[in-house]
Amino acid sequence: MKESRAYHMLEKIVLDKGKLEVFHSMLLKYCSKNLHFHYSSMSARTQLAIMDHNENVHRKQATTTSGVQRYNVVFPKHSKEWVAKKLFESTTQTFRDELVNVVLEYRRNPNIAVPDESSQVTVPTLPANIARKPKPAKEDAISKHQSRFSK
Repeated sequence: MKESRAYHMLEKIVLDKGKLEVFHSMLLKYCSKNLHFHYSSMSARTQLAIMDHNENVHRKQATTTSGVQRYNVVFPKHSKEWVAKKLFESTTQTFRDELVNVVLEYRRNPNIAVPDESSQVTVPTLPANIARKPKPAKEDAISKHQSRFSK
């Protein structure tokens, strides 16, 4: 609804080019432009980017051990003036651990039926070796190699 608080908050965020640019750079971390993703993967990756952004959007300005706020002096091409930019605390990724724990707990619960078989976690059976022929004796392989080059 256009008159809801959530709508106005979303509109404010989406129309703020600075915030949108920050989120877009976060999105690129999960959804590289160089790769093609199916819709379900793109949706999941976008949700991960949103969770990452939400966890780190309110970081405080970094300080030195003595409590002095940290800055970096940069020269942006568009303004052609030296400016001080705030340095922020490092990002955290705790949402990932929480997400993995919830998913594993969900998957281990026998009382929860998973209707979509494609969501079942299966480990494919892989052959011990991809070679279609048995491995020859080392001496035979060496002699074959040497005979190839002695002709």
